[in-house]
Amino acid sequence: MISQKQISQFQENGYLIFKNVVEENAILKCLAAYERMRSKCEKYKYLHYRKFSDIAINDIYAIENIFHPDIFEQDIFKSIMESKVLEISQDLMQDKNVFLSLNRLHCTRNISHSGNWHRDGTASGIPEDIDEMLKENQKHPIHIQATLPFYKESGFYIIPGSHKYSENFIKTREILGTKKILSNETKLDIYPGDLIVFNPFMIHRGTCIGRNKNQRAHIHMRFTRSIKSNLATRRKLDKVFFKKENVYNLANDNWKNSFNLDLNDPEKWYGDEIIQKKFNLLNLKSVFLLGLITYNRLMYQLSKYLPFSQRKIENLKIIKFPYLK
Repeated sequence: MISQKQISQFQENGYLIFKNVVEENAILKCLAAYERMRSKCEKYKYLHYRKFSDIAINDIYAIENIFHPDIFEQDIFKSIMESKVLEISQDLMQDKNVFLSLNRLHCTRNISHSGNWHRDGTASGIPEDIDEMLKENQKHPIHIQATLPFYKESGFYIIPGSHKYSENFIKTREILGTKKILSNETKLDIYPGDLIVFNPFMIHRGTCIGRNKNQRAHIHMRFTRSIKSNLATRRKLDKVFFKKENVYNLANDNWKNSFNLDLNDPEKWYGDEIIQKKFNLLNLKSVFLLGLITYNRLMYQLSKYLPFSQRKIENLKIIKFPYLK
C-alpha cells in the first residue's frame, strides 16, 4: 500500500497525510449520515456521546462507538474502507493482524474547540506510563491513530518527532493538559477526503474555529496489533457490533479478517461510563451549572475582542473556551 520512503517518513516525523483517499460523492453521503447521527444525540435517542457541558446544555463534540447498531451508518463505514486506513496501518506496523480498537466521530459546530496537548496510547493515562510505553512503541509499534475529515480542517497541531525518545524528549507531564506555545509546533491543513495517520505517542492537540461555517466532523480511529490487544482500551461489545449483519456483510475480506481476530481482554475496558442525561432544571446542581454556562459564554464572547494572538488567548487561564478566529 505504501512505499518504504513513506514508512521512513512516518518513523521519523510521526505522521503521514494521504490526499483524496475518499471521493467527493462519498463525502457528501457521509455528511448526510453525520447529520442523522447528530440528530439522534440531540434528541437523546443515542446517549453515548460527549458534550461541552459547562458552556452549553447539549452541544455535542464527540459521538462514541460509531459501530453501535443504534447509530451505525453504512456510508461512514464505506468511506473508512475506501480510505484504506486498515491496510495502511498494517503496513506501518508491519503486521497483518491489526484491529480497530477505538472509534468515534469528533464534531464541532456551535462554538470553538481548543484542545489541550496530550499523548495517547495507554489505559491509565498516567504521564509516566505513557512515557514508558512510548519507548516500547518506537521499537515495535503498538498503535496507529487516524483521522478522516468530512470538512476542511486547519487546527490539528503536532510536535513532529515527539513520539521518539531522545535527549530532547519532552516529558508528557510537562505538557499534559496545557496549551503551551511550543517552539516547534506545527499546524496541519487537512481537507475533506484526506487521511492523516499518526503515532499516538506524538504530542498533539485538536482545535476548531467552529460556528457552523468552520465546523468539523471527522472519524477518529485507533488501530492496534492483536498481539498487544491487552494494552488497548476498547469496548466490551465491539466484537458483537462488528459481527452485526449490516456491518459484517458490508466489510471487505481484510476487515472481516480483522473482525475475526482472537483478542485478549484489555487492562481496562472503555466507554460504558459515557452516557448522557437530559438537563434537569429542577435539580439544584443544574442551577449552578447554568451559572457556569453563562459565565463561560460571556468570557467566550469577550475573548474575540482581545488584542492578542489566538495562541496567547488560548493560554489565558481565566478563559476556558476561547473564541478562535
